[in-house]
Amino acid sequence: MKCSIGLIPAFLLLLPACYSACHLVPNGETPTNEKEIRSREPLMPAGIKLQEEKRSRKPLMPVGAKLPEEKRSRQPLMPVRTKLPEEKRSRIPLLPVGAKLPEEKRSKIPLLPVGAKLPEEKISRQPIRPVGTKIPEEKRFGHLLVPVGKNLTKEKRSTHPFNSLKTRGGQENCECSKAEMPLADAWEEQHNERGALSRRHKRAAGQRIAGGWSVKKARPWMAKLSIFTVNTCGGSVINKRYVLSAAHCFCVEYGLPYKCGEYNEFPDYAHQLIKVYLGLNYQTVSPELDSFKGNPMYEYGIEGVIVHAGYQGEQNDIALVRLDRDAHFLPNFIMPICLPTQDDNSDQPKSDEVDLDIYTAGWGYKSSGCITNDHGPVTRIKCKGPCEQTETPSYRDPDCQDFSKSMEYPVVQGDYLMLDTGMVNTTCFPFSSGPEGWCKTETVRFTTIDKEDNWGWCTPSCLIKHDYKRLAQKLQETRLQVLNMKQCEYMVDRKKNTKHYDFKEEYELCAGLKKPFNRVMEFKKEGNHYRMTGAVLDKLGLDMDGKEYGLDFYVSGTDSCSGDSGGPAYIWKGDTPILYGIVSRGYGSGGEAGCAEFNYPGIYTRITKFLDWINVNSADGVC
Repeated sequence: MKCSIGLIPAFLLLLPACYSACHLVPNGETPTNEKEIRSREPLMPAGIKLQEEKRSRKPLMPVGAKLPEEKRSRQPLMPVRTKLPEEKRSRIPLLPVGAKLPEEKRSKIPLLPVGAKLPEEKISRQPIRPVGTKIPEEKRFGHLLVPVGKNLTKEKRSTHPFNSLKTRGGQENCECSKAEMPLADAWEEQHNERGALSRRHKRAAGQRIAGGWSVKKARPWMAKLSIFTVNTCGGSVINKRYVLSAAHCFCVEYGLPYKCGEYNEFPDYAHQLIKVYLGLNYQTVSPELDSFKGNPMYEYGIEGVIVHAGYQGEQNDIALVRLDRDAHFLPNFIMPICLPTQDDNSDQPKSDEVDLDIYTAGWGYKSSGCITNDHGPVTRIKCKGPCEQTETPSYRDPDCQDFSKSMEYPVVQGDYLMLDTGMVNTTCFPFSSGPEGWCKTETVRFTTIDKEDNWGWCTPSCLIKHDYKRLAQKLQETRLQVLNMKQCEYMVDRKKNTKHYDFKEEYELCAGLKKPFNRVMEFKKEGNHYRMTGAVLDKLGLDMDGKEYGLDFYVSGTDSCSGDSGGPAYIWKGDTPILYGIVSRGYGSGGEAGCAEFNYPGIYTRITKFLDWINVNSADGVC
């Protein structure tokens, strides 16, 4: 029976029979082959069955039914683990694990890097080398980066951080740690809080490290050192076997014999008394490290310490700690920090107008004893006496009292004003003692602040009675600015009691949080009334002996502190931190140690001056 398209409307009742009896083709055309026939077959409406002769050509097997033996023998299935006969296997050979294809086979299918797209013409011309094939010497030198323990000639050196490329000698560098730069908006706001141009002026309040923030992201290069169980220091992982720290962490006598400096660069004490903890990151850490002791995931012993032979108390404050086993590297857990590749002054600000930010981190003290806050006449200086809960000394100043009777007087810490009385300017502060009280301070010899104004409001740290409670239980981080030698020496030389600073720019960095001076509203007394004369720059008493203070900023509020020694000071290059400094020492008022005090910058060992020493002594730890 031949069916045509034109007959369909007239014989709708015969549609199933027509569909089943023949194929629909245009008039005058005939199907040429089975494939063509199949491609033109319409789909059957739901519920309509094919005729029996059609269905029998391709029968469906019932579920669980077996094919007849004659059918099954044509396509046998091999039993599990049954080997093919040799003649069958030889047609599609499998390569043993680790075996390499012949060179003529491998070169025909080059490999592309993951995610990389080459132009079509490049793909066939520059195939990827097979795994294990070495790049020719002349090719490898074109992009070689300096590994720890190896030195390149000056003309070959690069400013890029280390990566995992192989060295000329076949050794492979440890991949550098990547991390997310900190975003500390609340910290930024507190350290840069300023009032409007009125009589109101707020000075920023510091927080931790001293004065930093608790990290929220991993810092996988950070190491915490427990030394003789009574001392704590920081350190930086630089390769799989070495942690970089400070010499003074180990060259201190705790009732045990030691040899450092000119005697021997290898300290002579029991290594089992030193433990290194890695991978702590943002976890809560008690001073006793109870949660991590004995856990091999975090705790490492040491095989030895290499202290710089030139260390004799201050300069050359650098040491290498060799772990008792290779560190187990995992991203965001334990990873080495990158080192700079050359001494190119990239750790120095390019000019006085351009700041160079440097970050430091550690588990040290969050405060250094009882000091004043940023809001009183003397800021960030040690208290000399107890914190008083009476009215502040401004309450007893007759000029401030007189002003308060006729004008609106400041009542909140951070608000203050200046009075021009015709003789000297008087600064008036709120009368309230505040929550922690106020204290007398050390005599500020490097300012013109009147002796009667040697006071400030106490910080909450004054309420802490035991120093171990000052230790951070969360990793602290802060941001500073690198000061050039002239700026650092200017601050240091103005202090009568800090000759022991002995800052050497060639081998050390000087850093602190730079803060600009601000303007405060001034009032002048005219008869029985006061008239606002405008805003004046408040130099915080730093102009002295008729000489104007030579800098347009001061440093205060945040710094590394006791217990952070040996920790890193790093500069971010994108998402890669580069280690440029080691926490060495800091000073404070009263000729005593301190941290984050007013115009007392911190001192850091300058990594770029010790690259050769580091590379030579840690060469056996490269990956």
